Amino acid sequence: MIDNGKQTPQHRLAGVLLLVMIVASVLAGFGLSDFLWVSGFSALSALVLLWSRNRRAQRIQCFVFVAIGFTCLAFAWSHGYDGFPIKQMLTQNHLLISLLSAVSFLRLITDTRGTGRQIPRTGKKAFLQTLAGIHFFSSVINLSALIIFGDALAKKGKLGRTTATSLQRGFSLAALWSPFFAAMGTCLLYAPGTKLPDLWLLSMPLCFFG
Repeated sequence: MIDNGKQTPQHRLAGVLLLVMIVASVLAGFGLSDFLWVSGFSALSALVLLWSRNRRAQRIQCFVFVAIGFTCLAFAWSHGYDGFPIKQMLTQNHLLISLLSAVSFLRLITDTRGTGRQIPRTGKKAFLQTLAGIHFFSSVINLSALIIFGDALAKKGKLGRTTATSLQRGFSLAALWSPFFAAMGTCLLYAPGTKLPDLWLLSMPLCFFG
């Protein structure tokens, strides 16, 4: 998505709609199914308002996915299906979109512009603390944690190979167990019968020995 640093009223309204979508999705999760419509229409409206910020490649992807969807729907119609699943089209992915939006809001509390940074410590203890810190922060705020730690550990604007590899490993291993990662959220939503505790039985050992 293109970020030119300018916040227009249109973009602010889109932010409010995304917040409404998150709240509506939570309420729908408590059994208030009517809020699914609110979540779906809020997401669609935000998409329209933010369309100008999408890159060309993102727009092409959207058109391709929409074309595939309507092609499959036309195929279903040709084989006897006579409905138009408007609710499914609006709300099929609302939980995953709400998850990603909610995590993105956490970036508002991060600030990497500090000027009075301390010199990073070295040694085995500092290495383990950094690895644990990037891992657990990444499990909640995802990519923002990688930016924060990378900025704090950079020397003259650059990261050493060992430092970069350590940060990358600590960040990526969090995807094995954190429900706030898009990868884990996708597994839980689209794999029938999947439960997070069952995944942890396999993912936790992989994470520990990773």
